[in-house]
Amino acid sequence: MRRYFCLLICLGLTACGGNQYGEHPPYPASGRVLLDGEPANHVGVTLWHDGEWTGRTAVPQGWTNEEGRFVLSTYAADDGAPAGHYRVTIKFPSDPKVLGGGPDLLGGKYLKRETSGLMADIEPGKNQLPDFDLSTDSAKGKADKPAPPRIKSKFEKAQKR
Repeated sequence: MRRYFCLLICLGLTACGGNQYGEHPPYPASGRVLLDGEPANHVGVTLWHDGEWTGRTAVPQGWTNEEGRFVLSTYAADDGAPAGHYRVTIKFPSDPKVLGGGPDLLGGKYLKRETSGLMADIEPGKNQLPDFDLSTDSAKGKADKPAPPRIKSKFEKAQKR
């Protein structure tokens, strides 16, 4: 009798367990970021789901190592990303040791999901994303533009008089 009771409790707990991720379990996902063909270290990679999404929002992220490789994390470290089509943003901070990382070394070209032009697909199972091969040439155009003319404040104008 006691064994049956313990068996019933175990079965009941198993049935109540449920999926901790709801409809969006993570699948292992990794990739590599190159800058002008060379591995890019300390680069932040963020995936933004493109399309309909039910339940809580998931934003997979990862940081590159010396080899330019990253592993995505969504709910826990290195757990991957839920299946789906994503827009990708990349930030190459000028100082990764500082909160916020400082200015983006790529001139902000890949910071907005609407304009980065980078995409990724995560499928059920293990995922090795294609390399994100970025170019400093395309980023320089934005960073090298001359600054807009500065408008003088009323205080500065008054000082000249």
